[in-house]
Order: sequence, then structure tokens, then C-alpha cells
Amino acid sequence: DMTNYNYLIDEMKAKDSDLFRIENAINGVDNGYNESFLYSYNSTPYYSSTLNENLRLSLARLGLFSRNERRISDVGQTPFLDYLFNTRYILDEPNPEEAEFAIVKSDFGQIVPKNPSMATSIGYTVPLAFADVKLKDKKPFTNQNALAESIYAFDQPLFEPAEVMQSIAPNSYFVTAKADGPIYLYLPNNRLEKIQVFVNHEKIVPRVNIKNQALLDLGDFKKGTQILLDFSSSKTIKMTGENVQTMNGSTYYQTIRTLEQNRLIV
Repeated sequence: DMTNYNYLIDEMKAKDSDLFRIENAINGVDNGYNESFLYSYNSTPYYSSTLNENLRLSLARLGLFSRNERRISDVGQTPFLDYLFNTRYILDEPNPEEAEFAIVKSDFGQIVPKNPSMATSIGYTVPLAFADVKLKDKKPFTNQNALAESIYAFDQPLFEPAEVMQSIAPNSYFVTAKADGPIYLYLPNNRLEKIQVFVNHEKIVPRVNIKNQALLDLGDFKKGTQILLDFSSSKTIKMTGENVQTMNGSTYYQTIRTLEQNRLIV
């Protein structure tokens, strides 16, 4: 693994000498928490007894998974946060569908841009309203909306509640997207380790086993698409549109275009 990873990372640094983060979708024995230390690249996941608590709480309030005070994961990180956090590339196993976009590749894996059309940065200039945003506990959709709104005064919020209707079966719901974009699930009063989630009968399995809470990506859907959301659980799962929301693609692109025009060039 050292040889395989080092080849990809070294080749990547030779092609892009800027400061950026890489998302590791391969993961190792520690679920990728400290592979950035081992292979010398920048990322979001971190496992340390000296982890800054204010930073960890902020990331958890934005929807990232944090099992305890010693660790933070990038599971739950949305495309908006990818851009804000300067996560420019993703390191993944070989994928023929994305091979043409790969910056570097080998038989072991490949590194591709997260969003080829947008230039990220280690920092951005933002309106003063950004400093006034107060992140709330267990409100990731509200918190990300507040950050996005402080950057760009949009007509539609970044996240919009989906239309939710309970089906005949217990713990089963019909969910209709209100906008084009990815749909995320957040169940603040349930432990996800005790629940199995299915979308149209296909199990949703995050890269890291979520013990408590994180935004769970259910997939990308067009406006008006209806999906069947089922839960396998020993308890009743109560859900409304506040728990399952669509990231509005139009608002997302308008927001990150605003950031792109005001990014720091290092």
C-alpha cells in the first residue's frame, strides 16, 4: 500500500503544487482517519486526542460523522462543504467511467477532480454576514443553508425539504424530490448503527460505519422523482421533510461561483 499510495500522491503533487485536500474513498484499516498522515496529503478525516473541540463540533453540526471527541470523518460532507473545505480531488479505486477525467492513475487507483469546472482555494473572501452565522446542534440542513445564504442571496435555499408521505408498510415512506440534486437523510433522534436504510430496495452503505449521526447521501435525483425509503429497525422511525432534504443544484452552483470569483490565489 505504501508504494501504491505514494506513487499516486507524488504524481498528483507534481501536477498540482497548490494547497488542497483529497478525499480518500479507498480507506484502510483505520477507515481512512489518519492515512493523510501516513501518505502525506491533506484531508478532512482526523483521529487524535488533541483534536480541536470547537472545530470538531462545528464539523459535526454541519453534518459530518464524529463518533467521539477524538475523531472527525468526512462521511456526511456535501458538495457545498467539499468546495468550502477545498476538497479538490478524490482518490478512488480504478473506475473506467471516470478514467478519462483522472489526473493520475494506476492499477491500484486513480485521482480525479471532485468538480472539474470549479477552482477551489484554501480561502475565500465572504460578506460580513458569514461571521454572524451561529451553528446549531443537530441542524445540519439549517446550518449549511445559513452559510450559503450569507455568501449568496439566493431565491431558493441550498437545502429544501422533500415531500414525505408514509406508505402502508411500517417504517416505509414515499419521498419526492423538490429540486434537482442529491437527497440527504438526517435522523437526529436515532442511532444509525441500529438502523438499515434502503432506497428503492437497495441498501445504503456509507464508507464508515456511522455509530450516531451524519448526513446520509441517498443518491442524486431529478425534481419530481419519487423514491421509496424503507428502514429496518426494532423501533418506529418517525420522519418528515425536515429529515430528508434535497440540495438544490441551481443554488449550489450560484453559491460556489460566487466563492470562485472571490477565492484567494496562493
